[in-house]
Amino acid sequence: MEPEIFALANSGRYAEAKEMRARLTNLRAAFDDLQLGGAAKIRREQEELFGRGSTELAKKLQDSHTASIAELEDTFSQEATKHSLYREIQTTKLEQTISKVERPNMRYSKRLIELFRAEYNLNKLKQYDEAIKVRRMIDKLLPIEEKRFYDNFDATIRRQREKLAETQAFEDNRFEEKIKAIEWNEIRKRERESNITQQRIKNNLKDMSHTHLMESRLKAEMVVKPSALWQHRDHYEYTSSSLRGQQLLDNVRGRATSKEVYAESLVVRHDFDRAPQDTVVYQPTRK
Repeated sequence: MEPEIFALANSGRYAEAKEMRARLTNLRAAFDDLQLGGAAKIRREQEELFGRGSTELAKKLQDSHTASIAELEDTFSQEATKHSLYREIQTTKLEQTISKVERPNMRYSKRLIELFRAEYNLNKLKQYDEAIKVRRMIDKLLPIEEKRFYDNFDATIRRQREKLAETQAFEDNRFEEKIKAIEWNEIRKRERESNITQQRIKNNLKDMSHTHLMESRLKAEMVVKPSALWQHRDHYEYTSSSLRGQQLLDNVRGRATSKEVYAESLVVRHDFDRAPQDTVVYQPTRK
């Protein structure tokens, strides 16, 4: 239209040239509003989508951590049950072993054996007075030696129980240390995952905000072939920083793009307790 306006002005038709100039100006203004307004609307939509995606991502991460904590507590409960059962087996085994040990016969000391022999020989020689004296000595020493002998036997049994108790106390401490180490390791793992996620959200938001700021300063181009600033490259919707909102929301909802549903990998380690989606259970038929 510029050549036509210039031609009208050169031919002296200024009124028509002014009218065409006004029409061109209004048309450019409307096109600028449409182009720039559409771009601004897309930016606002991406900011809204980014907020929704961030909220859903935080909720998804929190649900994942809650499930992980519940699974960890269940594992700790099972381990504690196994540990208690192992302690009970140890105690039962020791008590069964002790119950099979018969109380031993008295083993006299050399001194007491000599007194028994002396009493026997004196009785054989009919020296009863001397035998009575020896018997008194025997009656005096025998209870003491019997008490000492059976006290030693009971102490041996008691030491076995005490040794088992010490071993179990040591194993209890080791078990508690193991549980605490696993618990704190999982806590640090969850904190690290939360910090990384928050930092990634901040980085993506900063990247998108910067891109939106640069796009807001673009000037409208009412031409047949716009410049590279208004032309989108291949895979623009997948990699552009301006569309971080849609990309984040698709990623959180398990989609590779806004149109295709994301499918789980077929080469990850298989969990037989949690079969992947669409798993077919093969049951051979008997002939």
